[in-house]
Amino acid sequence: MCGILLVLDRSSKRHSTINFRDGLARRGPDQLDTLQVDSSSATHLQFEASTLQLRGSNKLPAILQDGHGNVLLFNGEIFSGLEVPGGQNDRQCLLEALAACSSVTEVMQRIRGPWTFIYWAAQQQQLWFGCDAIGRRSLLMHAPVGQEDSFMLASVQPDGQQTLPGSTQWQVIPPGLQSISIGQRWPEEQGKWPPTSQQHSWTDPMLLRLAAYQRTPALILPAEPFPLPARPPLPETTDADAARDLPSQTASSDRQALLDAAAPKVLKALLESQPNMRATPEPMSPHGAGVNDRQAQLAPLHAQQHSMAAAEAAPPWEGGEHEESPHPDSLYAQQPSQAAVSEAVVPCEAGVMDQHPGMDTSHAGQPSQAAPVGRARSQQAEGVALADRVLPQGDPIDLASICFDGGASPDRLSALDALEELRAMAPTRPWRFIAVDATLDDFHAHKDHIVSLLAPSDTLMDVNIGTALWLAARAEGGMQAHSQDGEGRVDGQPPQGVVGHRQRRREARRQREREARAGKAQKAAIQDAAQALQPGPQVRSAARVVLLGQGADEQCAGYGRHRSAFQKGGYPRLQQELAGDVQRLWIRNLARDDRLVADHGREARQPFLDEAFMTAVLDLPLPLVADMGLPAGTGDKQLLRECLRLLGCTRAAARVKRAIQFGSRIGKLMNVHHFGSNHAANVQHAGSVRLAFMHTEAEQLPHLA
Repeated sequence: MCGILLVLDRSSKRHSTINFRDGLARRGPDQLDTLQVDSSSATHLQFEASTLQLRGSNKLPAILQDGHGNVLLFNGEIFSGLEVPGGQNDRQCLLEALAACSSVTEVMQRIRGPWTFIYWAAQQQQLWFGCDAIGRRSLLMHAPVGQEDSFMLASVQPDGQQTLPGSTQWQVIPPGLQSISIGQRWPEEQGKWPPTSQQHSWTDPMLLRLAAYQRTPALILPAEPFPLPARPPLPETTDADAARDLPSQTASSDRQALLDAAAPKVLKALLESQPNMRATPEPMSPHGAGVNDRQAQLAPLHAQQHSMAAAEAAPPWEGGEHEESPHPDSLYAQQPSQAAVSEAVVPCEAGVMDQHPGMDTSHAGQPSQAAPVGRARSQQAEGVALADRVLPQGDPIDLASICFDGGASPDRLSALDALEELRAMAPTRPWRFIAVDATLDDFHAHKDHIVSLLAPSDTLMDVNIGTALWLAARAEGGMQAHSQDGEGRVDGQPPQGVVGHRQRRREARRQREREARAGKAQKAAIQDAAQALQPGPQVRSAARVVLLGQGADEQCAGYGRHRSAFQKGGYPRLQQELAGDVQRLWIRNLARDDRLVADHGREARQPFLDEAFMTAVLDLPLPLVADMGLPAGTGDKQLLRECLRLLGCTRAAARVKRAIQFGSRIGKLMNVHHFGSNHAANVQHAGSVRLAFMHTEAEQLPHLA
């Protein structure tokens, strides 16, 4: 991962990059380089980049330049699509491919993984820049506002820039590729200042499909809600298209059989999406040496995938005959999960717990032991399972839980419950729980910095989410030990193992009844769970990679608006809503969260937005992905919940979606602080209120300041 910057000036003017350097250095603490290039026209290019090196055995400059003058700044990972020999750096391989190619678009669209890049093709005098088709990395553009201003591209805007919230000075680059041609006498004859860029469209069918996020009509079932009445079986001569309609013509038990066949297929794609979760930094890195043998890393995964193949052979919607396979639970008896509800995971890549003044890094008899994986929102077990599957069982995993309610928020209680379940699933794993207890004072202490990272995102909801995520990704707090007795748990506990469609419906009804009766007992349980935590040493996780859960709710109908869309127009309307959510992810979430996480020198990854995983979900009938006829916590994200059950995390599979701003309680505190009460905030639709408006109102209402 890198922080990247380009400043394009007329030769008579040089824009200083000094205000960018601290932000770039925080993103890439291993290397910081600068490069000056004069074009053949009256323009000057300044490149600056920093590096967080996770791959390759040799240390490389943050800015790569070949013998022909071509320059590459690359912020991302190449998981596939471009051959990267063992021990080599993917950036170097990419520069060689770009220098030798006849089409930059052809090279970049082959890459599978998150990325932004800036590439100067010296011979063609052409500047290329852009972002992967899903938009998983941040690249901001500053268009000149006058003849003396500069054209700039940067991962993050400069420190100390006093930009009024809502300003259009910096904008997020959308997914795709752009180029600017700089000729011999440009810009006097070939263009005007500011420069204009040319858009380049993808031609790869898979990228086009993911960008549109559309299912074939045969996979979008009629608008009637489940469960449907049983219908006569189809004749044996049913063709492939009719077979894809099979889920709409089956009884409850048949639909469960289809779900049982689909879940292992999706789980396999999800696990395959993260083969390089353990970073492989160079041996001289202060974060320690990594595992350079990729095949050794993947050996446990390959073994379980071989067993999984039998469970997913010939799914009915692909026209094959479904044969009952061995119960999938045996494949995952000792493994945690990867599904349900998701937000942020902090894996610590080959390092030690950071030692800070007044902080003790020893825990559980393992002083300063590297924690290959940590988790920033540990009430949700899904992201931890990827790390648990890839990493050796002896490696500790740090679970960080953010809370703004004195240790008694709903997310904290769920985190403790998830911790118990994870310990049961992987009892030999050293699990380390980091309680990140925060107050609004923590926000005010870092307010200007967080708001700067958020820009151009500028609503109160962005501030709430951004503050919680920034503190969670920092993963600094007390390392706690929690009792193994399971007391203080208020989440419902559905039956162990894979349960049927009707049984899940009954369990969901009982769960709602339990929650309705909870009342004071639930509040007391929260207090008991908080008191069960024993004060521990203050630590900060040494994570280098953060797994984020973006894309799970957007693809698998995890939000309340998805249920509303289904009620208005059935599955066709739901598909439209899902497509819109996926298409807006880059501007709503991805770039913003990349800036927040990377500010701590950690790389954000999104397993639910892996190209292969997204394709696997799109290939399934929508009612298998989400059965909106079932209650919340059961039908929404049904497919991912089934993956959790296969892995043994039955309690996590039954949790209802709870956004980080609500589960951590920062939303409530902000509402009271800015509007006086939750009710007043709801009346004013507080989440969509822009910071510029709040800044103006604060001059009249002191409590808004």
